Amino acid sequence: MVKPVEHAAPSALHCSPPRKFARLLLPVFLGLWTYLSGCNLANAGWGSASTVTTKTPGRASVTTAVESLGMTLKDSETTAALPFYSGSPDEMCRDQRFFNKSGEVVRGTMDCGSIDEIVTCAEDGQVSCLTSRQYPSLDVKRVVSAKMLTTLVAGGVAGKLKLCSRAGEIGCVATPHFSAFAASHLHEPFSKSAGMNQLTTCTREGQENCILSASFRMVPTTLSCGPVCSVDGEQECVVNSPLKAIAASTISAWDLRSGHSLAGVAGALKTNCRNGVNPSVFNHDGSVATISNRVTKSGISSDPWDTVDGAPASAHAKVEAWSSDTFCDDSNFLDVTTKDGGRSRNACGSNAVCIYQDRISNIQVTGILASDANSTSTSNPGMFSWVNGVAACSASTYGGYPPGTWRLPTEKELMELYVHGITYLASDQFISSANMQNKIWSSTTTSHFLANKAAHTIKLATGAGAHSEE
Repeated sequence: MVKPVEHAAPSALHCSPPRKFARLLLPVFLGLWTYLSGCNLANAGWGSASTVTTKTPGRASVTTAVESLGMTLKDSETTAALPFYSGSPDEMCRDQRFFNKSGEVVRGTMDCGSIDEIVTCAEDGQVSCLTSRQYPSLDVKRVVSAKMLTTLVAGGVAGKLKLCSRAGEIGCVATPHFSAFAASHLHEPFSKSAGMNQLTTCTREGQENCILSASFRMVPTTLSCGPVCSVDGEQECVVNSPLKAIAASTISAWDLRSGHSLAGVAGALKTNCRNGVNPSVFNHDGSVATISNRVTKSGISSDPWDTVDGAPASAHAKVEAWSSDTFCDDSNFLDVTTKDGGRSRNACGSNAVCIYQDRISNIQVTGILASDANSTSTSNPGMFSWVNGVAACSASTYGGYPPGTWRLPTEKELMELYVHGITYLASDQFISSANMQNKIWSSTTTSHFLANKAAHTIKLATGAGAHSEE
């Protein structure tokens, strides 16, 4: 039974009185007070001051004293209560009115929000926040994006200057991989006078002033990375035409014929399996002309005419003149026993299950089936008609595989198993020697007994074939 192969903030505000009143402050206090009607005298003393509180981006709360020489400026809607500021309106918050240097009442234009909303700047380009050592103020008018790398962002301005990434590129920042060079130093074929459009693709070995391609690549005149490879499987050498690189992990010994090697991997695949010699059955020494038709066991040498069939396999030896590559035994088979459909491996005989894989043909074969066709039984194998055998194999869940995984092997597959040395696997856990002597159904019907619905059978011990009616 064979399973097929699946396999930013301005400065603080500074408040001062308008210059047109400066000369009146000390000598004519009363006149100043009369002029500024609506102001309240300070409490009897001189030098008192009122305060104007403003809020600017990058400052939490700025309080500036305004000298009033004995009067206090009220925080009200009257013009007499307003402070004096000679700066620009865009440096004063929108909720603050003041006298400008021309004596006019104006209102600030800067959006300061509320005092409670001021936070410390935490990201590039943020406004209306308190600057810090990590995020200081920046005059974005002086930031030129074309002079900053694309990886940089300053005051919300993204850089547009990129690093050079290919040969001949201009308007980029040179790097260790793509450094600047003087184009005028190139020889004529590469100069502007010649033009790049005059260059052609290299078409022969040793050609100069041409464009390299996959077929003609640049090679150093003197190899310095190591010696040239000289034998198969050599490492740390320079590969060449006769000895090319190969992904050794993609091949196994059983992908290569025995006697051959590739990238240091010696082949194990035997493609010419021959019969062996069993001296206890037949062995004749001497010339071919003296061979008797009677059983002879007196010989010592193992000759081609001494070969016998595969039973019993344990006593066989190869013909002395033949290569060991011709002697096929259990080394051709791999134990792939499983109980869960191939998810894990077990040893042959576990829970009455045993599966071997022929390394040459890659087919997998079960042990001799019990009557339930789901387990092995060498002592009480199931007896099936050909029709029932075909159906039983197809429905079998042997080894935890789903129905439809297994099938009855063909005549040639059974013969291959014999040729490749399956008799060396004879055991009560797999197929006993006695059962190998019995006829085993193949799925192959005969061509000359179709009327009798005959199918081929094979004895795995000897390779003998026959045909039997269903």
